[in-house]
Amino acid sequence: MSSTTTRTLLFTLFIATFCLQLSTEVSAEVKAATASNSDYARDDYYYDDAEADGKDGKKVEEDDYEDDAVDEKEQMRPAELRAAPPYFVDPEEEIFTRPGEDVVIDCAVRNLQTNNVLMWYKGKVVIATGQFVMDPNVDVLKNNSLIIKNVAAKDAGDYYCEVLPEKIRMHAFVEVDETIMIYCDGNEVTNRSLVFRQGEPHHCECKFNSLENVQIKWFIDGKRAETMVERVLGDQLYIDNVDTIHGGIYQCLADDRSQEPPHAMIVVEVVYAPKVSTHRHYVNTELGSHAELYCDYNANPHGEVNWFRKDRMLKPSYKYKFNAVMHNARNRSILTILDVNANDLGEYSCWVKNNIGSGEANVHVIYEPEHPQLEGIEINGKKVTLQWLVRSVQPLSEAVLDYKLAGSYTWSKVSVVHTHRHPESHIWKVIHEIELTPGSWHVRMRAKNTVGWSKFSAQHDFVIKDDGNDDYEDDLDTGKAPHNMIAVASFGGGSKSANSSAAASISQTLVGVLFCCLIYMLMKVRV
Repeated sequence: MSSTTTRTLLFTLFIATFCLQLSTEVSAEVKAATASNSDYARDDYYYDDAEADGKDGKKVEEDDYEDDAVDEKEQMRPAELRAAPPYFVDPEEEIFTRPGEDVVIDCAVRNLQTNNVLMWYKGKVVIATGQFVMDPNVDVLKNNSLIIKNVAAKDAGDYYCEVLPEKIRMHAFVEVDETIMIYCDGNEVTNRSLVFRQGEPHHCECKFNSLENVQIKWFIDGKRAETMVERVLGDQLYIDNVDTIHGGIYQCLADDRSQEPPHAMIVVEVVYAPKVSTHRHYVNTELGSHAELYCDYNANPHGEVNWFRKDRMLKPSYKYKFNAVMHNARNRSILTILDVNANDLGEYSCWVKNNIGSGEANVHVIYEPEHPQLEGIEINGKKVTLQWLVRSVQPLSEAVLDYKLAGSYTWSKVSVVHTHRHPESHIWKVIHEIELTPGSWHVRMRAKNTVGWSKFSAQHDFVIKDDGNDDYEDDLDTGKAPHNMIAVASFGGGSKSANSSAAASISQTLVGVLFCCLIYMLMKVRV
């Protein structure tokens, strides 16, 4: 073998050895890598960690592996798809409103996403989709709240906001209250108590917002307000000058012809100055006796009472005694004057004052009879029976009745001599019967005791109806008393005025007859 051939074989062997060594190293590296990957795979499938597999490194269930795969997929989803679903904090709401108001219903949804759509319903009817409304009476704000404008009774019902595609709902129950409202001087005062001050003007209005056209009626203490206040114009009530008569319960009623029509009320209290009066302006007494003076009053707030004599305020003493009682729902102050003498006669003043104003009444202490009081009138055809009461400690000696036909300027008089005294009292009763012609008559009376005459009573009026006799018509037209009038006293004794009237009538008749005879004779002489 040549040297050249030998060198070639040696070089080939060297190359083969190098390749074999390199192949071995690569195979070792591949094996090492394969072993490493195998260990990682086994690490996914087996756990030596007791915290992961419990206690002994048991094999993890396949479901757990699938959950991990789902989590990886969830992390790969968009953010809006991973958020919690929408929900309502308050799924139900009740709303009470009055006619004419605007109602806002809030669609308070949480976790609302861009892919959500909101729809509004009333019952089963769609009224809005998003910002687009299908009812002209509603509107939707940018925050998805629903506005119902100018609410009426028809707008009551169940409203709900629905979120799509989840189909969750929020319900709002709207109730429209049609109760009548009362406003006084611009303020809502329904079912309240008000205080009106004497002399003030007030204006009250009854509002009833309804689709029905009903008539509004006002009442005060159950009576139609038209009889109590200055003006009632439909639902408007006006008081120009508040007085005590304006206090009470005011009711406003919407007459819808139902058994229980809508109504509202207010209670009005009137504060006013004392209203003072006395039923006996003259008090009869006698020397050494006593006299009781009465002062009746109403006041709100309560008044302070003082008695005066010649501008001097009286105080409790041996001469004066004071007492306060209630009489016929009024306050009564009683002043008693003890051991009366001539110096005690005259005028006394009762003065009542509160923070609104004051009132006054005067009473006279006298020895003469008090004013006669008319107790009753009985009319039977042309006959009139008058009954009078007179207070007098002293005996009555005479009574005079004055009467005249309406339109006459002078009074005719009848003297009544006999009177009757009530047992165990100082009240005298006078009954007088008189026959008069048909027409309107005025009558008054005064009485006399052992000291003097009383003042005339108040004038009283009465009417005698015409029975159809035409003989009286001419006398009624002229306003003169008929010549054939007859007056008769109840306790004996004829009427002097009636007798004189009859005599005058006979004289006038005789003069007329003589005048006619004279004319006849003159005419006959001429012939």
